[in-house]
Amino acid sequence: MRDELAERYGNADVEIYAAGVGTNGPEAYALASHSGWGEPWRRLELGEFACAPAVDPSADTDIPAAMLDVMQRQRLERDEYGHCGVGGHVQLVQVTAEAVHSAIIHRWPDQIGDPLGEATA
Repeated sequence: MRDELAERYGNADVEIYAAGVGTNGPEAYALASHSGWGEPWRRLELGEFACAPAVDPSADTDIPAAMLDVMQRQRLERDEYGHCGVGGHVQLVQVTAEAVHSAIIHRWPDQIGDPLGEATA
């Protein structure tokens, strides 16, 4: 779909991340419209697990709770300009052979136009 994605998004910087469990265990990939990670629109394998801060991948992990915890901690991180990159909501999407389930598991009171994370967590 490389050509179709390039045509659809034009010159916009687009980054798509996907993670899940494949036939050989956990898998994570990224795809970008820019050349910052190599050739544009080529799948970049992120390895077995890509998440910071790390989540314990044990079988007992409550995935929605762990996901929200990671997002809450990432929301507190700031770059050199004081910006954070997590806001709005956390959406969990689970894809299986039987169905696709999507749910918003948390919303922050961020407002369009305001810096992310300025609203109370």
